Amino acid sequence: RLRIIDGFNVRMDTERYRQHVRQLAESMKLGGAKADKPLGGIVAQEGEDLVIYITSGHSRLQAAQLAIAEGAKIPALPVVVRTGEIDLADITASLQTDNDGKPLDVLEKAMVCQRLRVEHGWDDARICAELGFTRQYLRDMFALLEAPLQLRELVATDRIAAATAVQTIYAHGDKALGIILKALADAESAGKEKVTKSMIPGTKAKLIRSAAPKIYDVITVLRSDPAYAKLDPELQKKLDDLVEGIERESREAHGNAKTGGISERPAADAEPVTPTSVNEIMGK
Repeated sequence: RLRIIDGFNVRMDTERYRQHVRQLAESMKLGGAKADKPLGGIVAQEGEDLVIYITSGHSRLQAAQLAIAEGAKIPALPVVVRTGEIDLADITASLQTDNDGKPLDVLEKAMVCQRLRVEHGWDDARICAELGFTRQYLRDMFALLEAPLQLRELVATDRIAAATAVQTIYAHGDKALGIILKALADAESAGKEKVTKSMIPGTKAKLIRSAAPKIYDVITVLRSDPAYAKLDPELQKKLDDLVEGIERESREAHGNAKTGGISERPAADAEPVTPTSVNEIMGK
């Protein structure tokens, strides 16, 4: 007998996730459950019966149930059970580390990290080491968890990329949601469904800065070409000034940049937030 641990699965019930389950179900209708893609579980005693609580493969289990409900003959599902001492913290971490199917979305990863922090006492250094995240990436995920419900829903439903949402939070603080909603309304008026970075006020300058290395390389090559001397002196001066400006900003920024996060700008240290289930994160 298979059992589900209530609230353990971090997958969010979004349209994209439902499509994923549907694809798995259609595959199972044709070829059944794949032996090389077993579910993971732990054995527990319920009264006089031994049951298996599923700890991984929730999407495949849901897909199998859907396929069976639609007439597929799937007599059994392969399951690999853990033996020895059971550590719930390690099992929680494995939702990220042992996932060989559809990768967790950013908010789903954030849920795993939040559980490890709040319920199992892991500090940020251990979370990063065990799950393979940078400190910046972890901060960015927690910044999303602290964001208003409506903003989290926009990220979960792919109306705005997590990176763009985090950058807007860092740049505009409490005004981020209003700015994103305004950008979304403008996007919808233009027949688009998603907010992009270029639609957020203030991001044009960031895009230009991000392109600066390529601009610098092109101008450097141009300046080494003999034909450069034949350019109008005023144009040469503008290009020279541009290169000097890029080099000056590069020197000033050297050593201060933080990489490896969802976004370019680091978050301030903050106390952990409390939602630990998908229903709490989605406000249900």
